[in-house]
Amino acid sequence: MDCLFCKIVSGEIKSNKIYEDELTYAFLDIFPVTKGHTLVIPKKHAQHIEEMDDDSTSALLISAKKVSERIRNTMNYPATTVGINNGPEAGQEIGHVHIHIIPRKESEDGG
Repeated sequence: MDCLFCKIVSGEIKSNKIYEDELTYAFLDIFPVTKGHTLVIPKKHAQHIEEMDDDSTSALLISAKKVSERIRNTMNYPATTVGINNGPEAGQEIGHVHIHIIPRKESEDGG
């Protein structure tokens, strides 16, 4: 499979890992919206969230919660934007499910 995120999970492509467990992997976005912008992905490939099994879907959201909490606590950000672009028509640029965790401060556009 020629998936960028699958290559990151396998170690074929290096990343700045933030978090990892049995089913998920989180790393810093290489084109961050703000400092600390992190992507949380399932290790098992799926392009759309509807393709994921329930265990992987639950693990993905739990991992996103942990990463968001870690970012807020370690970087002293009061908030995060948590989002999924589910398919190319929704703005998904990489064909592998991922959750964006974007740290936010009051002075930044939360859009």
